[in-house]
Amino acid sequence: VKKFFDDEYEVVDTEMGPFRYVKDGAENEEIMLSCVTIKHKGYDVRVGSGFSIEQRQEFYKNPKKILGKIITVQYFSESQNQDGGISLRFPTFKILHGSARTF
Repeated sequence: VKKFFDDEYEVVDTEMGPFRYVKDGAENEEIMLSCVTIKHKGYDVRVGSGFSIEQRQEFYKNPKKILGKIITVQYFSESQNQDGGISLRFPTFKILHGSARTF
């Protein structure tokens, strides 16, 4: 059984681009949120998995709804890139908390 970790991060940037998806049996492509960027131990990490189509469309129309907000990201482990930087293996968006995390 693989163990995954959850951590909370501030979204520091968004990236928009063409995204393909299937709806009602037809393939569609439209510009929407591709990924968000977080900082993990001082390194930029892009998180693109875990967003629903509706979330991708909403954050494309209103990026301020996620920029600067705290999100929970699930990942398998840390990894090292070619430049010696630290990244995350299989980072996946889980939860949008808003401007401040509430307990």
